[in-house]
Amino acid sequence: MAVVAKGANMSDVKRQNRSSILRLLYSAGGMSRKDLARHLRLTPAAITMITNEMISEGLLEETGEEHSPGRAGRREIIVDLCYGSFHALGISINLDYTMVTCLDLKGRTLFEDRFRTDTSSTPQQFIRHIWDVITDNLKAVNRGTIIGLGVGVRGIVDSARGVSLESFGLWDEGVNVKQIFTELAQLPVSVDNNVRSIARGQLFFAQDKPSSFLLVKYGPGIGGALVLQEGLFTGHNYRAVELGHVAVEEPGLPCRCSKRGCLETIASYYAIESAVREVYSPERTPVLHALTGGDGSQISLDAIMQAYRGGDQPVIQIVTKAMRLFALVLKNVITVLDPQKVILYGVAFENEHFLQLVYEFMDDCTRVPEVKELIVKSEFNGQLASKGPASLAIQHFFDSGGVVPEPVSLRLKP
Repeated sequence: MAVVAKGANMSDVKRQNRSSILRLLYSAGGMSRKDLARHLRLTPAAITMITNEMISEGLLEETGEEHSPGRAGRREIIVDLCYGSFHALGISINLDYTMVTCLDLKGRTLFEDRFRTDTSSTPQQFIRHIWDVITDNLKAVNRGTIIGLGVGVRGIVDSARGVSLESFGLWDEGVNVKQIFTELAQLPVSVDNNVRSIARGQLFFAQDKPSSFLLVKYGPGIGGALVLQEGLFTGHNYRAVELGHVAVEEPGLPCRCSKRGCLETIASYYAIESAVREVYSPERTPVLHALTGGDGSQISLDAIMQAYRGGDQPVIQIVTKAMRLFALVLKNVITVLDPQKVILYGVAFENEHFLQLVYEFMDDCTRVPEVKELIVKSEFNGQLASKGPASLAIQHFFDSGGVVPEPVSLRLKP
């Protein structure tokens, strides 16, 4: 339903109505003008005027006639989004690597590029390098089809201002990411924390949209994001649901957040691998030693899980402690927040033995019926690092009513 705020001027009303049409068509698929009017509670005349205008702008298209067997009378014309005519840029900036991607409105990838994050350069220099990589990939693309860009940055991010407040080793200072990218790209820019960007992508691209869900990202570190009624809860200081930094051990190991004993220091993959390396030997971990051919550099999650199942006692102890604490923190967060779903995101969950351990430890400490229905793996696992940020740009485009930025010549490298 199109909702118009009291005191809104006609320009605001028009933008909100256009935005409502775009969002409805995106979520429900193509439909007739009559059905659009009924769903949005607008007059057929208003819908006809707005959709005709959006068709003339290339935002919408008529895709054929409505198929209604047995229905008498004139068939309605279906209108839908021109999904392939517009593109959004997504950028994910992490400690080890950076990814850039370009998507159409359907989420189909035009290009994707991944490269090493240069922490030795200044933030301004590295962001300019990111833009150079993007413009190299965009040389064959019509500049007028780019609707904006979204950026996901590790750490604490003020999403309202687009400022990286604390990036935990990426940069030594606060960085106004939005301002720098806006000056370079001359496009609408949206910025958020990388885990919240993934959660936004999950919400945007998924067919099944729970009323609330907790996204748990497991990788080098551990992160979380909470979606409530299709909005993200960030907390007063943009630090909500920092799962990896819940204290679980006193005094514990030092953490990158400057505290000690955080979950991430015990249960993250980096922490598990580091602890396993300390006990790695033919005597103490014979199964793992044989699997890796005596080469410690070959230690991987798959090898660790095989050693766990194969009976290497030090590995069993390390993994058991990690999974017990991971499940305990997750159980407590579920108890406090009571989300409809918990969505697991990370390449570790592609390892069936690791995923099964999560379920076993969760079942042991939660006693929640049907734990596998509450806690599920993301259907987009491994795909949202840069697609999630790109969804921020698409959502901004929809919020604007489909206003396409005026084409500005790209600052291409010679």
